[in-house]
Amino acid sequence: METRFSAFAKGGEPITLKQILDQVGDPPWRWRLSVFEGTSLADADLDLIELERKVERAEEGVEISLRSLRELAGKVDQTIDIHLVAKVSSGGSCAFVVQAFDSTDWEIWADDSDVVAVGVFDRVREGAETGVWRSGFGKGAGRGLVET
Repeated sequence: METRFSAFAKGGEPITLKQILDQVGDPPWRWRLSVFEGTSLADADLDLIELERKVERAEEGVEISLRSLRELAGKVDQTIDIHLVAKVSSGGSCAFVVQAFDSTDWEIWADDSDVVAVGVFDRVREGAETGVWRSGFGKGAGRGLVET
């Protein structure tokens, strides 16, 4: 299953990485960030240039915990480009993919045989279509941004 939608809601406000990750819950997926370009909030203590370089240098992307992703998303003002993959286990099948393209579109893909991925997909699609983003699926933030 996949869907593509504008990076901006009907009212013109951006749809954020945080809004999307808030729909995920706490599945036992392993996350890998293979593309990232964005801007941080003015008051965020975040070195995005270093993160972008680290991701760019990693041949297969950088493994990152969901907790760290949520912390990152809370500090990002605008996601310009991202390619984020969630796998069921290390080397396992792909369950969920989040992509952003040039600050214009989001694309979400889910394995339709994975009931958790389908639920996340449905919540993201509903938020994009209605402009109403559910909260409470995602848990708090962690310490380090990228685990190595």
